[in-house]
Amino acid sequence: MKTKKYIMSLLIVLNGILGYSQEFKGRQIKKLENMGIPFEAKYSNNPQAIEDLHQVLRYNTKHKVKHTVAATIFNIGVGALIGGTLLLKEGNQSKDGFGSLFHKTGGTLVLATGAVGVGGSILIFRGARKSRKKRDKLKLLYQNQSSINTTGLETERPLEPFD
Repeated sequence: MKTKKYIMSLLIVLNGILGYSQEFKGRQIKKLENMGIPFEAKYSNNPQAIEDLHQVLRYNTKHKVKHTVAATIFNIGVGALIGGTLLLKEGNQSKDGFGSLFHKTGGTLVLATGAVGVGGSILIFRGARKSRKKRDKLKLLYQNQSSINTTGLETERPLEPFD
């Protein structure tokens, strides 16, 4: 019974520590400014702006991680395709029956692994592109400073005459 209380207390404390932050750290502000979003004090009073800017940072991180993973898997896949092709070529040239079988089987497995790696990386690249598009869509809202005021509503634009 006591351990259950301790575990619950620990989870509540960790939730408070790791929970959603309403303020931006210095490195987060620097990342936003590197993306072309000037951080302004008026965003601190606007919960929607805070949430959107946190989303921009999340989508940016997702994009970078997915792109890095996809590039790594793609390179490994291409290497496996080349290695599998070389093993199959060597297996076809081998006079030894067991060596030929080993090279052909191994080459086929490595070739298949490379094909799966390249195909899987394409799917991950597509996910990275989706994250980038979502990030860029939110980024456009905050790059135009005139479209957001302190209440979070769009500023009034002068009426244009009807033609």
